[in-house]
Amino acid sequence: MQGILISLATAVILAIGGAFAAPFVVDWNAWRGTFETQISQALGVPVVIRGPIDAEILPAPRILLRDVTLGDVVSTGGTVKALRAELSLGALLRGDMEATGVSLDRPQIRLVIDSAGRLALPTGAQRPAALSIARFEVKDGTLDILDRASDRTQTLDGLNLKGEARSLAGPFRLDGEVEAQGARFAIRSTLGKIGDDGTGRLRLVLDGRNRPYALDLDGGLAFAGAKPKFEGRAILSRHGGEGLEAWQLSGTLKASPDAVLADSLDLALGGAQTPAQLSGSARLALGRAVGLDAVLNARSLDLDALRAATDGTPNTAKDKATADQNPAAALARFLSGVAALPSPDIASRVGLSVEQLMLGGTLVRDVRADISGSAAGWRVDNAEAQLPGKAALRLSGKPTSGPGGGGFDGTVTFSADDPAIFLRWAAPTAPRDYVAAAKGPVRITGKVNAGPTRIAVDGLDATFAASRVRGSVVAALDAGAPPKLNLKLSLDGFDLDPLVAALQTAAAAVGGGADGTLTLDGRNLMLSGLPLRGLTLDAAATGGNWRLSRIVMDDLAGIRLEGAGRMENFSTTPRGEFNFALSGAKADGLVPLARLVAGEQTAQVLATLQPVAAPVKLASTVVWGEAGGRNITVAGTLGQISGDVTFARNNAGVPLRIALKADAADGARALAAFGVEGLAPRLGPAHAELSVSPLTQDEAQVRGRLTLADMTAQAEGTARLSGGAVEPSLAVRLDGGDLGRVLPQASAAVEGPVPSALAFTLARTGGIWRLDTITGSLAAAPVSGNMEFEPGPVPRIGGKLAFESLSLPRILGMFAARTGTEPAGAGAWSAARLQPAAISGYSLNLELTAARLAVMGPYVLGNGRLVLGSDGADLDVRDVAGSLGGGRAAASLRLRRQGDGVQADGRLVLEQVDATALLAPTGARAAPKGKVNLLVDLGGSGRSVLAVVQNLSGQGTLGVRDLVIDGASPAGLDQALAEAAGLSPPPDERRAAQMLDRSLARGQLRIGFVETTLGVVNGVARLSPARATADGVRVGFNGSFDLARLALDTTVDLEAPEGAGGAPGGSIVWRGPVTGPERRVSAPALTSVIAMRAIERETRRLEERQGRAAPEAPAGTAPPVAPPSAQPVAAPAQIPAPAAIAPVAPSVQPQPVQAQPAPAPAAAKPAAPAQTSAPPPAPRPAAPAPVATAPAAPAQPATSPVPQAVPAAPAQTAAPQPTPMPSSAPLPQAIERREPPPVGFGAPTASGAAGTATPAESQAQSSPSRPEARATPEAAERHTPVVRQPAPRRTERAQPEPPPRVFTPLPPETTLPPTRGFGDLPRPPGLVGAQ
Repeated sequence: MQGILISLATAVILAIGGAFAAPFVVDWNAWRGTFETQISQALGVPVVIRGPIDAEILPAPRILLRDVTLGDVVSTGGTVKALRAELSLGALLRGDMEATGVSLDRPQIRLVIDSAGRLALPTGAQRPAALSIARFEVKDGTLDILDRASDRTQTLDGLNLKGEARSLAGPFRLDGEVEAQGARFAIRSTLGKIGDDGTGRLRLVLDGRNRPYALDLDGGLAFAGAKPKFEGRAILSRHGGEGLEAWQLSGTLKASPDAVLADSLDLALGGAQTPAQLSGSARLALGRAVGLDAVLNARSLDLDALRAATDGTPNTAKDKATADQNPAAALARFLSGVAALPSPDIASRVGLSVEQLMLGGTLVRDVRADISGSAAGWRVDNAEAQLPGKAALRLSGKPTSGPGGGGFDGTVTFSADDPAIFLRWAAPTAPRDYVAAAKGPVRITGKVNAGPTRIAVDGLDATFAASRVRGSVVAALDAGAPPKLNLKLSLDGFDLDPLVAALQTAAAAVGGGADGTLTLDGRNLMLSGLPLRGLTLDAAATGGNWRLSRIVMDDLAGIRLEGAGRMENFSTTPRGEFNFALSGAKADGLVPLARLVAGEQTAQVLATLQPVAAPVKLASTVVWGEAGGRNITVAGTLGQISGDVTFARNNAGVPLRIALKADAADGARALAAFGVEGLAPRLGPAHAELSVSPLTQDEAQVRGRLTLADMTAQAEGTARLSGGAVEPSLAVRLDGGDLGRVLPQASAAVEGPVPSALAFTLARTGGIWRLDTITGSLAAAPVSGNMEFEPGPVPRIGGKLAFESLSLPRILGMFAARTGTEPAGAGAWSAARLQPAAISGYSLNLELTAARLAVMGPYVLGNGRLVLGSDGADLDVRDVAGSLGGGRAAASLRLRRQGDGVQADGRLVLEQVDATALLAPTGARAAPKGKVNLLVDLGGSGRSVLAVVQNLSGQGTLGVRDLVIDGASPAGLDQALAEAAGLSPPPDERRAAQMLDRSLARGQLRIGFVETTLGVVNGVARLSPARATADGVRVGFNGSFDLARLALDTTVDLEAPEGAGGAPGGSIVWRGPVTGPERRVSAPALTSVIAMRAIERETRRLEERQGRAAPEAPAGTAPPVAPPSAQPVAAPAQIPAPAAIAPVAPSVQPQPVQAQPAPAPAAAKPAAPAQTSAPPPAPRPAAPAPVATAPAAPAQPATSPVPQAVPAAPAQTAAPQPTPMPSSAPLPQAIERREPPPVGFGAPTASGAAGTATPAESQAQSSPSRPEARATPEAAERHTPVVRQPAPRRTERAQPEPPPRVFTPLPPETTLPPTRGFGDLPRPPGLVGAQ
């Protein structure tokens, strides 16, 4: 047994050893036939091995065959440079054939389709054996597809594939790369097992490596009857582009050797992420007549939305997306997209149709394009569209592509009924002026050859409404070569502005170094909106050298221009000379010519001179020197201006020297044309000289002189150029006999001639002009200070100026409003309608000071100051202050224009101003004296000064210290009583008023301080009642002042302390113009007291006659009449407490009045003063004691009479009835507030005696002078009078409640409201009352 095992092991070892040694000892080439037979049976096609054969048995069977031929040379087959195969040993032992790996090196396979469309199999082909390949690889292979029907061969080379095959009948998998006609694709394919019916499932994906195209086939592949057919879904897409450059074409595909049919084609612009927009079908005919026909249609297509949806970076590519929406850019993309399509090897035709296309925000209709392709490329046979503006575009030609971009070579026809609308859509960035200039129907035809660097239009024929352009245009921007522009145009009725703009843009782009020719011949043209009858221009440029052979502009709005010249080295250092001559009866054409030749600034200067620049006769020469020097000379006349100007420099980079001399026949008109407004007309000739000499690159020395009328202005200094603005620093001097002759504004500020001798420094910093260190004189008065001026929409004037004298009304006339020239009326105020200010539209912040500041009429402030402020419309006069009448005056005023009227609001403040200084300038006689304090806010509006004054309204306070009024002596009341004491019968009211007037005239009324409020309504100032005490006499003030008429109506009420018969009183009324008001004196209260005392005297006399002894008079009864020699009553130091009703001796002896009385009549014997210890001269019945009622004036307790205790009198005592008392005698009353008297002058008195009033007038005109007593129960009990006849008024006094008064007491000091003017202001202290 052991021997058997050893023998078996030995045999196995020998077999394995033999297998390993076989490759070294076996000649495999001897077995070539065997290999060919076995491989042919496995593959099913004849196989010929022409090269050496290598084989291995262990560890796995491997074979290497070289130069292997498959099939035959006329049918399907091929050659393989080297075939490597590794077989499965186990499968071989089982009798199966499985290859773990097969590799083909450089195979060249050939598929042949015969004319019937069948796959031509090689001779001897049979069904292949069951062969499984686990790993299959093709290296650098080639596949040729021969179509015998069309005699075409399609070659796929560069095959590098890897895959597997479960069997030679499938399924298959191959992945790798393939190249066809220079396009390399990545390939992924699978093929299911081919069934008995010859059909298998195919999925083929080709993804371009160097081309942005991809193909995806998914369907069934059939080989029934040896005819290959495919039916399934196909997707052809372009990827990798931006926006609409990506697209996807998908549809159902049926392919056979005869044709390829695509139904339900869908074209999605923007790629697979967007829905399909176009649909259609296509057919690819195969065979001998190979061709492609495709049609794509869409009812509507929104390219704007597609562009926005497919833009991957909308934020970073916003500008590009906006540019891409430009219709011109869209057309360029379409043409470049067509040109970028791969050139087909077969005839191709594609039709596109879109009924409604949204492009550039506008709907484009009926877009159609027919494109044909061939091996030479693609061509647009016809493309047309209906565009906005009733425009139509048609083109046919060949899109071109190159390294720099796409182009087009073909015929273009364009027409538009409304070209302006079309341009706003097609060229949204074009200047609107040019767009608006495109009018009328337009038609343009021409042969266009456009490329990335060149555009040429031959046979151009364009009509624009009535205008026509014919000729040719060529423009080239070749790299490394100067730009070229050739224009040869014939113009008729054409507007040159768009052409000039295009030439200027081109010149700016190329920097002047272009080559080309320019030939223009035009008739009936337009330039800058002006007619140009004829134009001839012939110019040429070569190598940067320009030569203008001739230019003639005939009748450009009256101007004729002729010129010629040359320029060499235009792009480096130019040399040459141009000569021009201009002439014409009108100057309208100067502005567009200057804009073309010298720029916009020169054109603006000539535009200002245009009104005075005709006729024109100018000659100009421009010379360019060797080193960059330049000399420009212009000489001749422009209307009334004649002279010459020269601009010169010697070297490049050096500023120009300027020398100007000019004369003008009418200097004011010429300066007004330069923008110097406000000069008086007809000033005569003017002469100007100016020289500018550069010091540095940005600074120059400036000298100038201007002579106009008798004024001379000289300036010398430097000027610096900073940021494009001139900043001068000049010493200026202005001399002349009458500045007002040149500047009417100066005459409005000063009356008469305004001789001037001013010197100042003129500078400009940051856009602000400054006049510093102003010194000199105006109107022979010194002036100093500084000013600044800032131009702008509302020019601003500021600074500080000091004058010797100023007039505020004239300043208001300069900056706010001035009176007209019509008759002003006879009043104090002008009734002439207000006119606009001499200087208006300026913002002001100007401080003015003057030694004498005239504020109104004769009123002048010493060391006055004011600040003018304005926003360009309203004027504020702030901080007006100065000395006046030993005191200070301050004011503010705001004036606003309202239509043709003025609204004025202001405030006036006077502090300790002498009343004489206020009233003396008015011519008032015997004016009151004192120190005036006034605070009043006023506002009014009107069309004249008079209307403003008449409409004034406001309020304020008025106080006078140390008030002295002549002819109003407080002692006049006692003197009148003394004078009337001896008269029998007693005087009537008229005579009493005359007596009181004479007594008042003997002295003065002196008050330490009185203050009141005032209100102004409709130009009338009304005083609130004010009260004071002078020498024991209560004084009341009331009245009004008509500001418009300067008329016053003032009343002074005097009331002495109450004595026998009541409290005597009277009133002084001044009424009429302030220069001489009429004075009237009324004395109803005094007349009543005189009558009462006469009654008492008569009563005593009758009682004495009847023998009745009069009882002793009560000790506290005041004497009926004060003795003339009595001393003034001294005010008590304090008010004693009220005593009991029982009679008591007075605490203070009555004192006589201070004023000296008039001599009493001889018949009148004044009664002796009552003495408490002396008995009465004769017994008589007790007379009713006058009630010494103290006036209730809480604010004046120190000056009120001291109330005396009054003994109770028997009520049953009745006196005999004397002569009836006049019914007109009024009852004594307290001083009450009354309504202001009517405005106007007083009527003469009935008696004709000046200064007195009739009783009726006195009663109607005079106001009560006693302040109303404050009623209390104790005071009512203490002051209950004894009622006796014939004094019925005492019965009225005994009423428990006082009668109602029209006077309403003012509230306490702390509750008074503030005065109002420009808002709420704190009320000054002591609004009402006396100190």
